[in-house]
Amino acid sequence: MAESKKLDPEDIDNYFNENRSIRDTASHFNITIGKVWNIILDLDDGDDGLQLASDYWDVKNELIKNKVVEDYEIYDWFYCSINQPPNIEDIANQYDISIDKVWKIIINTDRNEEGLKRATDYFEIKEELSSSKEVKNEKS
Repeated sequence: MAESKKLDPEDIDNYFNENRSIRDTASHFNITIGKVWNIILDLDDGDDGLQLASDYWDVKNELIKNKVVEDYEIYDWFYCSINQPPNIEDIANQYDISIDKVWKIIINTDRNEEGLKRATDYFEIKEELSSSKEVKNEKS
């Protein structure tokens, strides 16, 4: 019986660091993208290294697509965008939740609105939410 070769996380990390592709690394070692993600995440003590991957957002989207999302994950998604500024509407679409919920999660976690100001659509969303609240108050 042939003995299967044990995968060394360091080899996976080294290969990933050379090509900066999660999918290519998974294919090279014949493992899942989730396994590559977790190995790099563990070795880097966070996803800073993963964010340098050319396919970071696509893989992250795929991994979380069918998963129940916690508020902290939405918050992390908002703050961990090194390669691009956060966009509230994109995050809401990504997680299939309301813009209002994304807004509340960031404000509740930060305890103020300062972090939201980083978003590319901050003023647009703030105006939209303010208008919808005014309409609700008028109906009350």
